[in-house]
Amino acid sequence: MEINEKTIEMIVRKIINELKANELISGPIRSEYEKTEDLLKSYNYLLSSGNPDLLQLIREIDNALETISEDPYYSIIPMYYMSGETRESIAGYFDTSPRTITRQKKRLVSILANLLFSDSYIKRIYRG
Repeated sequence: MEINEKTIEMIVRKIINELKANELISGPIRSEYEKTEDLLKSYNYLLSSGNPDLLQLIREIDNALETISEDPYYSIIPMYYMSGETRESIAGYFDTSPRTITRQKKRLVSILANLLFSDSYIKRIYRG
């Protein structure tokens, strides 16, 4: 059997349907953006866990964060996700509107999602 993109898609769809049928997963598959937000929201927990696998994940998140650290709006990420500040308080810090903070946060999380869920990242993680 030739392995091409269509074959892989068919196999993945079949596995997902089996997992749903056995109630091992439910609901829609989450996007890379949503997964990245989940990682950022869990950052403090992951950091305090002491679990070596989770600490490796923290290192990967930190590496991705480092790539955007020079962005003028970078501080939105730690302020919002790690410190739990509101959009309004962050807007005050940047002397801008909450709408701008939302837009910039989405832009930065999208960049992080591309970094954390890229094919090269996944290959590197699974090679150990």
